[in-house]
Amino acid sequence: MCVHASGRGGRSIASWHEPTRRLLAATLIGGGYGGTTSALNDLSSAYGDLGAALAGTQVQFVLRVISTMTGAGWAWAALAVAVGWYLGTRHWGAAAGALALTAATATYYALDESLRAEPVLDSDIWIWCVAGLLLGMPLGTVGAYARRAGPLGLLAALTVPAGAAVQMVVLPPGVDGVQVAAEAIWARWLVWLISAICSLWLIAHYRRARPAHRAADIAADQSYA
Repeated sequence: MCVHASGRGGRSIASWHEPTRRLLAATLIGGGYGGTTSALNDLSSAYGDLGAALAGTQVQFVLRVISTMTGAGWAWAALAVAVGWYLGTRHWGAAAGALALTAATATYYALDESLRAEPVLDSDIWIWCVAGLLLGMPLGTVGAYARRAGPLGLLAALTVPAGAAVQMVVLPPGVDGVQVAAEAIWARWLVWLISAICSLWLIAHYRRARPAHRAADIAADQSYA
């Protein structure tokens, strides 16, 4: 005999199922990002357990460029914005951003302990987890608003590429503290190039999609309600 959820209770359960599944996915994505960033740091270091075998190779040079990009603040902010966009509404987006950054931080430090013998309890993990919770909520909300048409949606969508470009000027990344290292210079130019391409694409996309999305904006906050 099959029992089907019906009425208000059935609708309530169904309305929670999809965002709960997406929140779990956002948490897993965050954990994957944190683990990947930690592994890239080790692979890009000639003194890392994994990177020692790649010391002096072009592969490690490329990995160091990528590591410089993924470890930057704008990239972690982009993670929260992306999962907020994935959830789609401001409340669920805020929760997704906080969960993703917290999971990324926890996984990053946990893998650091394994790869570089850096005790988690002696690290800044608690400070960064709290920061992830506090910063992840507004960043996730920005991601949710990026789904919308019009100036507000475009402004939200441009947050990541604009923030990335600004950070390369105000707080440029370095390699082992050296901002003029070749890998750091490559990373900065790549970020500027990618930011410019993404910004131009987003502006063109929002101009084309604005009429089609106008009706969707009305129901945006009612989904998952």
